[in-house]
Amino acid sequence: MTQGNPTIPLKLTENSIKQNRLTREVMQETQIEFVRSYIDAGECGLTLLNRALQ
Repeated sequence: MTQGNPTIPLKLTENSIKQNRLTREVMQETQIEFVRSYIDAGECGLTLLNRALQ
């Protein structure tokens, strides 16, 4: 009876590790997208500023 028990927490741990990894990857991708759009907006702003100054 006791031998069968430890496999359940292990499975849960494996799943939560996978879930954490997925969550982290999604968060990183979201941050990257945010930074990219922020940079794009910055470049767009600089272009408009340069045009206004010329």
